[in-house]
Amino acid sequence: MPEAQMPRTPALGISVNKVGVHPRLRISASARNALRAYNKSSVGDREVAVERERQEAIVRQEAMVDDLRKAELVRDRLESLQQSARVYPEGHYIRVLVEGLHLDEALRAVEEDIRTLRESLLYPRGT
Repeated sequence: MPEAQMPRTPALGISVNKVGVHPRLRISASARNALRAYNKSSVGDREVAVERERQEAIVRQEAMVDDLRKAELVRDRLESLQQSARVYPEGHYIRVLVEGLHLDEALRAVEEDIRTLRESLLYPRGT
């Protein structure tokens, strides 16, 4: 719009011209009000979303702590079973039976799970 046709802002400090358009932004007052309302609601929506994400993270962390506790119990019981088998002499059928279960492989797998869970709990964003 050429400078001659642009409505001038009244000297009284009214910021909206006769057509209802803000001279600097060239948007209507109703559009400005809609933008303000949107910004207020979007801030509220973001706060709700952040709080929801925080609660979900807490639930995930509690589940990981529970999984860690269970894995440690399994590890302890596997170690106990391995020690119990060692009480029997070499070649005893009970010792052979327990050694046939390959507890050392199960122990390695459980210890790896424990290590992964601990790292995830210590460095939640790094995994």
